[in-house]
Amino acid sequence: LITDPTVGVRDLDELTGVTLFPNPSNGLVRINTEAFDVYTVEVINTMGATVQATRINGNAVLDLSNEAKGVYMVRISNEKAATVQRVTLY
Repeated sequence: LITDPTVGVRDLDELTGVTLFPNPSNGLVRINTEAFDVYTVEVINTMGATVQATRINGNAVLDLSNEAKGVYMVRISNEKAATVQRVTLY
């Protein structure tokens, strides 16, 4: 007998009004948001590992200068929506 305790999963909407620049970057990436909400920011490498995670309140600067050169996915989310954007470090 196998039971599944999951009663439901809520889908998040697409988070709009968020920009990351410069891209490509030498390590400092600015996050601009239209709304000054609290966001969770996760930086994920190509292996799927989270290399950095933080919470921001509106605009912020993400310091990725200690990370290896390459492509990273940046997931930005709040309670209602999320977006994933690619950032290249050189």
